[in-house]
Amino acid sequence: WALLITQSRALWGALRRRSIWAPAIFTFFWSASPTADTAMFFFMTEQLHFSPQFLGRIQLVQGLAELLGVYVYNKFLKAVPLRKVLGWTLVAGTVSGATQLILVTGANRAFGLSDKLFALGDSVIIQALHRIALMPLLVLAARICPEGVEATLFATLMSIGNASAGASATLGSALTALLGVTSTNFGPLPLLVTLCTLTRLLVLPMLVMLPTSLDGESAPPAAEAKDDTDEANTLL
Repeated sequence: WALLITQSRALWGALRRRSIWAPAIFTFFWSASPTADTAMFFFMTEQLHFSPQFLGRIQLVQGLAELLGVYVYNKFLKAVPLRKVLGWTLVAGTVSGATQLILVTGANRAFGLSDKLFALGDSVIIQALHRIALMPLLVLAARICPEGVEATLFATLMSIGNASAGASATLGSALTALLGVTSTNFGPLPLLVTLCTLTRLLVLPMLVMLPTSLDGESAPPAAEAKDDTDEANTLL
């Protein structure tokens, strides 16, 4: 019980510091923007008539694209300041998300690209950029974890990430219903994709919340958190 109380006090002390809660809030809103994934799934199956086998190929390509994203981040972006990477990946992810409008409107056919070919290529770009954008968030979570409560705080931050994913799906479903997109009515789908894409940019001004110290290889907050752990030990 003594260890549990010590860890709880150290965790609470860490969460009260701006250097911890500001990145946690940023992480939540980064992933909480509404998504049109469900509507796009029905569009591809009901409107474009993609088979389960082809959807499986898309999933395979997306998995390979994620590995590519990890490689690109580790090879070229690992040493780049964290806030700079977050900012550029946010913008690039928004632009890549907008390419779904090409598939939804059928504009790809004007360039001689079939729906299946474009969907495969688009999935590679979107998923690779998504993984590149996710990597700095994981690095951010690791850097702000203080000594003594590393595992607990990291698990807390990952829980916040899971909660934001749930919020994203809920907001996306609500927006889909509000616009009247159904499995038989895809007329408002371009508007839905546009709104979901643009809302990602709302988190861009929140980059200023992140401490500049996070751009380094180590996180100074860890030393501060050690003081919280020592203080908790003293109180016991």
